[in-house]
Amino acid sequence: MFHFQSFSVDVDVEKTRKYYEESRRMLTEGCDCILCRNFLAACGSLDGDIRQFFDSLGVDIRKAPDMTTVHGDKERNILYYQGFYHICGRIVDGGEEKCHEKYRWQQTAEYEIFPAFKVFFTTRSALIEGTFPKPVLQLEVDMEVPWVMGGNFAEALNW
Repeated sequence: MFHFQSFSVDVDVEKTRKYYEESRRMLTEGCDCILCRNFLAACGSLDGDIRQFFDSLGVDIRKAPDMTTVHGDKERNILYYQGFYHICGRIVDGGEEKCHEKYRWQQTAEYEIFPAFKVFFTTRSALIEGTFPKPVLQLEVDMEVPWVMGGNFAEALNW
């Protein structure tokens, strides 16, 4: 059981972990853009607490069904990514009304786990593979990720 402010999430960590271990799909499988490659390359250099959070849920951080960059901080050479993962579980002990599609990415629905790392759980899911175990929760993330592809991201991306 995982507790997040006004609600709790019951996660079947073993089913989730087994799915991610058996899945070969990396984020860059469907997209080979430099932003996806950067995210994949940066996963190993993310804060240990962030990596531990994903691991505690059974999620392989490299295997996001979707991840996008919304903007960046040129001075810190940091990109802000938003995306989602799937976990086998359900929302319990309140908070269900906050986890409704119309509240996506609003401050009231995000929960800061660590500095510059926020999560959001919803029962509405997208891009679910047919073999994913039920019940499905979508774990949405909003996080800072360093640019690790060399140089400054603003120069590389012409931003």
